[in-house]
Amino acid sequence: ESQRFDLIYPLVEDEQYELAAKLAEKYLDFQTLVIICDKTENQQRLDEYIERFKTHNFSQFAISWHMKQNRQGDLFERFRNNQVELSKFLNNHPSLAWVQLIFNGEMGKAAAVLADLASNEVELAARKKSMLSLSKLAAYAAEVDLSVQIENINRELHLLEHQNQIDPEILLALGFEMDNMRVLQAEEMIELYISEDYTKSTEIEFRKALELLSYVEDSLEYRNKIWCAAIKKDNWLNVNLDNPLDK
Repeated sequence: ESQRFDLIYPLVEDEQYELAAKLAEKYLDFQTLVIICDKTENQQRLDEYIERFKTHNFSQFAISWHMKQNRQGDLFERFRNNQVELSKFLNNHPSLAWVQLIFNGEMGKAAAVLADLASNEVELAARKKSMLSLSKLAAYAAEVDLSVQIENINRELHLLEHQNQIDPEILLALGFEMDNMRVLQAEEMIELYISEDYTKSTEIEFRKALELLSYVEDSLEYRNKIWCAAIKKDNWLNVNLDNPLDK
């Protein structure tokens, strides 16, 4: 296959597209055919090849080529007449599947796909927030009532807002990468709020830690942690036992 391409592609570089196309069609050099369609912006020719070489999975090859070339933006336009093949390919690429669903007006399904992507996103907090926001918009645009899903999305967005409110100083001190901040779990945020290294923490941070308990599975354990940290935060050696409420 690579030898066929190496022999025929020089004709494409010389812009002898018709001669190159004839040879590529004869020897099933799909890569050259896709490149010719791309360089000449010939949608009709691309559609013709998809139909002619249907039994050879030309459409899947062409879609895959666009992905490898980082031409995802062209996928939905160039393969708009081949939704079945596009869906077949995107089943293995859910990060793009939602775009096709919105393109086809299937807002409810797009909202579900985006919500699922967001639930699995752990690398970038900003990306998770974008997915959740897009899912929420798609849910509002859906023809069916997705109020329960919207409520769940709002809950996840609220958790991310907690993360955004953490003092960058403590995050930097503990080695977190601020420019590409990963997604923090509620338990991690609680640990940050009550950390002994967080010397500037006040009752506000401890209140936020308590608010996060609704996101924690074993809330009793973390509730005890928070109150223990709050007690240890004060210097009990200087307490006036005669007037314990007096600062």
